[in-house]
Amino acid sequence: MASKMFLENPLLPALCASIAGVSLHLGVFIRGEWEKYVSQLVLLQFGGPLAVLASLVAFLNLPLYRAVATTALLTASFSVGLYGSIAVYRLFFHPLRKFYGPTGAKLTALWTMKQTFPDLKFYLKLQRIHQEHGDFIRIHPRALSINSAEAIPDIYGYNSKCTKGPFYDLNYPGRSLHMTRDRKFHSQRRKLWDRAFTTRALSDYETRIKGHFKYFDLRITENIGKPMDATDLCEYWGFDVMGDLMFGRPFNQLKENKPHMALELSRKVKFIGGVTLYSYWVFMMLQRLPIVSGLRVKWINWCRSQMEERRQAKPEVLDLYAHLLEGGNEKAGDVISATTDVDAVFDAELAIVAGSDTSSATLAAVVYLLAKHRHMQPRLQEEVDDAMATAGGELSYQTLIKKPLLDGIINEALRLYPPVPPGLQRLTPPEGVMIAGRFIPGDTLVSVPCWSVQHDPRNFPKPYEFIPERWSTMPELALHKEALIPFSTGTYSCVGKPLAMMELRLAVSHIASRFDISLEDPVESVKLFEESPGWQDAFTTRVPPVKVCFTERKK
Repeated sequence: MASKMFLENPLLPALCASIAGVSLHLGVFIRGEWEKYVSQLVLLQFGGPLAVLASLVAFLNLPLYRAVATTALLTASFSVGLYGSIAVYRLFFHPLRKFYGPTGAKLTALWTMKQTFPDLKFYLKLQRIHQEHGDFIRIHPRALSINSAEAIPDIYGYNSKCTKGPFYDLNYPGRSLHMTRDRKFHSQRRKLWDRAFTTRALSDYETRIKGHFKYFDLRITENIGKPMDATDLCEYWGFDVMGDLMFGRPFNQLKENKPHMALELSRKVKFIGGVTLYSYWVFMMLQRLPIVSGLRVKWINWCRSQMEERRQAKPEVLDLYAHLLEGGNEKAGDVISATTDVDAVFDAELAIVAGSDTSSATLAAVVYLLAKHRHMQPRLQEEVDDAMATAGGELSYQTLIKKPLLDGIINEALRLYPPVPPGLQRLTPPEGVMIAGRFIPGDTLVSVPCWSVQHDPRNFPKPYEFIPERWSTMPELALHKEALIPFSTGTYSCVGKPLAMMELRLAVSHIASRFDISLEDPVESVKLFEESPGWQDAFTTRVPPVKVCFTERKK
């Protein structure tokens, strides 16, 4: 009887399939978060039709050709119901329907992926949309980009009601200080990380950081007066320093003048992450593919092996590992016991990637800006000379703190070329919240785009000009200093900011004390750095080539 119904009146089961699709959306998928279950959902998407096909043949005795046709009809009808319901809801009934956004962004997270590929410059496209359509832009079916300095404390501040969103489940079930949504776990881990960046701890790191200038200088003097790519130089230095501080030994990239295997792996994973950055469910799905998972597993296994080697070592001076995973000289108690080996590996990854990327990207930007604005170099050199004279002719971090021009140059580099151009994702509470004077519905993903807010003339007049004095003697050019957020702010701000600033102050001062810098070609070098390929967003930045010439400083 049922077989006859399928043969003679296929529209009825097709209608039922469509209704089932609509019901699944309205009854299930419209609620909660499903990104963590993307693999299971994809399996159901393809496995479901196969189960239907087998059932039609086994239980209804349909001929194979008819069973295939009926399965196709039912699958199509179900998909029309499901995705049609999703589209109608997102366009006309979603709580964010009144906010402006491109139609594609309202319908699917894949819109941002399309805007990102292949140049990794979605942050620039988003900036243009903000300039044309205002501060509140819908960039995802459930996400808003809010280009407002007023929104920063509302979203990221210590008193904010917003929490981390599903982006921070990318390593699930693994966790790190950064990649976790568990407030208790974050609070526990933060205690150890804070211990690793006290004034006393930083003083232990200073000698090790300065020790890497030996091969840094060697690479420069080998090419003195000749064009070279400072990006590789800065990247090698940042990676070597963090390897030394985290695992007690450098990766010797500066010494060997070639990228370490781990750095090459990081670069490959970065591109994949950059393309899928805003479509995190796609990234989670790609992680299951052999070619991607192979890279990821290789990278994690390398981090694990470095951890094991460091665990066997007993360095005389405390490093990051000692503070994070041994609790320094104090008892870590519940903080250590709450951390699994997997979590520790992801914390090691965080230290290496976040620690090296921020400092190396910003150092490369400083080198570029000083080479482009050569009139700044003598003034910086004079300030550094004075600081060194105070320290008996040596480079000392304590004498470099709060040097106005040095800090102004670093702050301008961080403002003009933020190491993390996109906005950091947060989730509004279920009851909704006021952000920048406007009510935002509950369970909405919100962010302040770092690049846009730091290039907004309402916050920084003459936003594209390199003016270090805006941070000291020209405050009228920094109307909202709180809009400088390269390290974020609030509870989840970058715990490594003190170390990053130490590295940058030491490195910039060291370069200024020894070398003069000029662009290889004022036209082509600027084009490479600012346009093609330019500053690329892979969450942390893919830094373009910095083609410069170093010469011995003329004193």
